[in-house]
Amino acid sequence: MDVLFSIVLPIFALIGVGWVARRAAWMGPEGALELNRFVVYLGMPALLFQIMAKASFRDLAQPGFIAAFGIGRFRRWCRC
Repeated sequence: MDVLFSIVLPIFALIGVGWVARRAAWMGPEGALELNRFVVYLGMPALLFQIMAKASFRDLAQPGFIAAFGIGRFRRWCRC
């Protein structure tokens, strides 16, 4: 559960900071665009890399997710 919060909380915190900054008129439309660009192209990929680099195999081994993903890919592949 800690892994979930360590991934989700920073993402929603960045979204919240951007929303508050735009609502409070701390930045103009160009600033909001640049903040979105930072989050999408730099912030989230760096966060994802950091989380994956520190995660243990036990955290990543999710047989239910792997099975659901595999079944979904198979059904799309065979067009069943």
